[in-house]
Amino acid sequence: MSSLFFHIEKGFLPENLTTSYAVPILLILLPLLLTLFALINFTLYLLFAFTFITIFIILIFVLLLLLLHLRSFFLGFCSLLLDNSGFTCSSKASNHRISAWR
Repeated sequence: MSSLFFHIEKGFLPENLTTSYAVPILLILLPLLLTLFALINFTLYLLFAFTFITIFIILIFVLLLLLLHLRSFFLGFCSLLLDNSGFTCSSKASNHRISAWR
């Protein structure tokens, strides 16, 4: 029983110096390093997530603008094709272009 009390009272001070310094350093630095790693990992996750969301939103806007441009081009092309046959497109802009072209 006295030997157990002696070890408890002695604490982390064994004869080997590497063990005496390694255990407190690991007990203090390991949670700090794991916390730092988790913060860096979470920060990179947020950075890549917001980057992906931003790229996705920009891609949607570019596709919508392209669709709008193609719709405008199609309506103009439709009005030129159907002008000879007497039909007109339903868009006011294309009707205006037809009357201005004549």
